[in-house]
Amino acid sequence: SCIFNCLLVAFGNFIYIDFRFCNSRLNYNRTGISFLNYLVVITRFVAGYGNIAICNKVCACTLSLVVSRIEVCKIAALNSNLSSFIFISRIYAVNDEIIAVRTAKCFCIKIAIIDGRIGFIGGMNIAERYIKGFSWGIWRDTHVRMEGKGVYGLQSAFLTDWFAIDRTLLTSAEYFPKMKDNGSAIAQVVTSDPVGEWHEIMQGLMKAVCSARHYFYVETPYFLPTEEVMTALQIAALGGVDVRIMLPKRADTFITHKGSLSYLDELMKAGVKVYLYKKGFLHSKLWVSDDEFASVGSTNMDFRSFEHNFEANVFFYDKDTVKTLKNVFLDDQKHCLLLSRKIWEQRSWKNKVMESVVRLLAPLL
Repeated sequence: SCIFNCLLVAFGNFIYIDFRFCNSRLNYNRTGISFLNYLVVITRFVAGYGNIAICNKVCACTLSLVVSRIEVCKIAALNSNLSSFIFISRIYAVNDEIIAVRTAKCFCIKIAIIDGRIGFIGGMNIAERYIKGFSWGIWRDTHVRMEGKGVYGLQSAFLTDWFAIDRTLLTSAEYFPKMKDNGSAIAQVVTSDPVGEWHEIMQGLMKAVCSARHYFYVETPYFLPTEEVMTALQIAALGGVDVRIMLPKRADTFITHKGSLSYLDELMKAGVKVYLYKKGFLHSKLWVSDDEFASVGSTNMDFRSFEHNFEANVFFYDKDTVKTLKNVFLDDQKHCLLLSRKIWEQRSWKNKVMESVVRLLAPLL
């Protein structure tokens, strides 16, 4: 039991090392970085004996011995008076070589603000594959542009995160320019983090599912829901609500996708309609309900997004915007396969075994 617990801790708290080339002349020592990687994992495993708190403390001490300074990656926005940034997690300089350490706490927020007047939020990162897609299909995502006073919410979320990382408090009025009402849409920017007392985005989702009377549509690339969310979706479907879940037929990560597929039989058994997107990889994070509520943002339907990651979504409450996003879902549905339990039960026993094994690791994926 102790050994198994230690293995789970070592696996769940594994620190991955990503390389980020800060300039074309940067050379790195693979041996040194690999040594740091294994040192952290072994320290967590041996010193903690299954105690996560002790493992984290020892690991922090280990990192402090080899990390010389911390750098923050900043990127200038369109207006030189403002600043934007992409948070790769933590950027460390180890022996004068820049590496990025991605821990279990992931910063997944994808927002951009221009001059404090225009904002963007959704699922789009900055990467070539978001434009070109894959050899086997397109990259399908949802991102929204906001104008008007709703941008204040995005700016507040950004500046709060900026203070947490850079320890610079930006409160100048230039970041919140005076604006007149622009349109009639009602938008609420909601953020969630692993250190707060409440999981705000998951609670908003639960409220929306429980309040649905006619339909509730979901687009998500990964489906590893908490027990509360899974139960809420099943109860809604059993109560006559038209619940539809859209997932990619083929995903960018094999293990996570297998974990997502392990939940489908339970959904269909309760009457949830499952659609598999065939045109490419579906990375859209979209919820729509009853022509009264919709949400777009960075949050996936999984444990990590709800409980462990830094996420940001915008909730819309006006019918015009909600209907527009509903049509987005229905357009995507044209490129989907409607899954049935009869078809699903015919998959090979190897897939069933793989899905069951990966399901055990769902909270860690």
